[in-house]
Amino acid sequence: MDYNSLIAAKPTAGAIATWVNYSQLDTVTIVAEAQAILYARLRTREMRTLDTSIAIATNDSTKTLPANFLEYIRPLRDNQNNFYRLKTQGQLMARRAYDGNGNLIQASRSRSPSSARPSISNARSSPAA
Repeated sequence: MDYNSLIAAKPTAGAIATWVNYSQLDTVTIVAEAQAILYARLRTREMRTLDTSIAIATNDSTKTLPANFLEYIRPLRDNQNNFYRLKTQGQLMARRAYDGNGNLIQASRSRSPSSARPSISNARSSPAA
């Protein structure tokens, strides 16, 4: 089966029009939309690359994504093995605290990122006795 057989007229074996038993289909659009859905969900080895061209300096809060960026695949870790999850702008804004006058409260970080994660023993629930 190939592209030409998929978009062929109704009596052609393997044609979409034959499968649905209806000849007045826009099969070119159907195939294009199906390809878009599949390509958005599937990733092959060739689509995965490690881009080392982005230089991140201390105190950098944002970086522009490379032109060939498809999606975020795995969690971010720094050189001390601290784990970071990507957050949306809305999630970041919701975590901000303001005082009674509407001023942003500057909070100091009291825990390291690795200590914020539960340990395996803390993450499991104990069986009912």
